[in-house]
Amino acid sequence: MFRSSTTACYLVPLGIVLTHPITIVGGTFYDTTDTRTAGTLYNSLKPIILIKGTSRVSLSGVTAMGTNIGGDFAHRLVGQAGIKIMSSNNVTLTDVTAKNTYGDGLELVANFGNPVHTPVTGLSVEGFTTINAGRQGVTLAEVSSSVLNHVNVINPADAGFDFESDLAGVGSDNVTISNCTDTAGFRLNEFFSGPINITGCTGFHHVSLISPTSNAPITFTGGTLLCKRAIIQPCIDQNGGSLTFVGVTIDRMPGVDKITELTWSVYNSGALSFIRSPITTPTGTIVRPATIRFTN
Repeated sequence: MFRSSTTACYLVPLGIVLTHPITIVGGTFYDTTDTRTAGTLYNSLKPIILIKGTSRVSLSGVTAMGTNIGGDFAHRLVGQAGIKIMSSNNVTLTDVTAKNTYGDGLELVANFGNPVHTPVTGLSVEGFTTINAGRQGVTLAEVSSSVLNHVNVINPADAGFDFESDLAGVGSDNVTISNCTDTAGFRLNEFFSGPINITGCTGFHHVSLISPTSNAPITFTGGTLLCKRAIIQPCIDQNGGSLTFVGVTIDRMPGVDKITELTWSVYNSGALSFIRSPITTPTGTIVRPATIRFTN
């Protein structure tokens, strides 16, 4: 175990790599590398904390901090995740924070160098906050049998939660996200081999599901979807797949702009269902054979 003072700060300009079981309690790990000192290649920055090819790693009360104070997107610097977990199992994150990173706040991926392409498995999160991520708040690329509870995504440059695998036919299965807050939205853009359940999440502004080859169910239960008012992209944009809202309040962000954004657009055999989910402005488009269903 490595236990640190809550006020201790450690400079880690190359990040740290954890490849064996370990428990780390407390401390801020600060990567001062920025656009003036990084290289010129894509992914020239490394994760602040990388958990790679191991098991039984526990982080509690830990902060990973970069210098991207505005949370701006910089393509060649997105390798700097706050916490990156690669092909590891039974990792636990408790009250962990990632702040001002050039990459994702939390990135969950398979190791491309591993011929088995093992997903992150058995991850347990109980309290994770990402602030000013330069890409996604949380990327779930290849993840299995994992639970993320009380995740707060604040001001990411792109999506709040991004399911987007880079491996054909390998995606997420049996993942639950609960009690989250998200100032952006959900992008579910991959093959899914099992259910994804998102429960009690609030504040997010859009849901995009692009899954024409997978019908594994994606379910939002409870919480609030706050659609925008006047943008071209539909609030719920569904290309294939199975998407269900159960007891979700679907409202609009406050403002004076006339509401022109569609609530939904469903096409390419997508199946969209609203169950006991009140909708402030129920407008949208559907292209058959896609289906949409409303149940009180």
